[in-house]
Amino acid sequence: MSDDNRRYNEVEMREVLRRVQQRGHVGQDDQAAGLTGGELIETAKEVGFTEAEVGAALVEYEGDRRIAETQQELRQISYRRLSAHSINFLMINGALLGLNLWMGPPLWFLVPLLIWGVLLLYHMRAAFFPDPDRLRERARARQERRRLKESGKEFGHALTKGAAQLLSVTAKRIDKEVERIARPDPGKR
Repeated sequence: MSDDNRRYNEVEMREVLRRVQQRGHVGQDDQAAGLTGGELIETAKEVGFTEAEVGAALVEYEGDRRIAETQQELRQISYRRLSAHSINFLMINGALLGLNLWMGPPLWFLVPLLIWGVLLLYHMRAAFFPDPDRLRERARARQERRRLKESGKEFGHALTKGAAQLLSVTAKRIDKEVERIARPDPGKR
């Protein structure tokens, strides 16, 4: 069997295409590299996939990519909150330690130090090892709030623009009526 007639299975096709992709990106800038959505659909059609399959895969991929970006944002927020919590812990417990050393031997400051220390450890665990399912749900909820906020802004702008146009049309009609009333009718003389 000649190499031209050889059939490649799915795993082999992926590997060949991966190698082509790696070679094709050498020396190209990032804007020129890759394919647009339309080009990807056309290429996939040539390979034997339907436009609907590729479109669905693209939508799924973009959704997953946005979720991953939002999850990363949530992790960054969690790290910032943890660092603020840690700074507050150190400052306040340092002040309590100083007050305790100034006041004398009873070690009353250990109680808030231990309780707060345990809470800080729980916060660290949640920041560094979040529950993946909960993080994904929080990312989805955050995206939904963003979409709702953006659509609310768009609706507000559209409402403002529509009200301005309505007022403008109304003002023009009123002006016409006032002109008609103020102008003497030549037939009534």
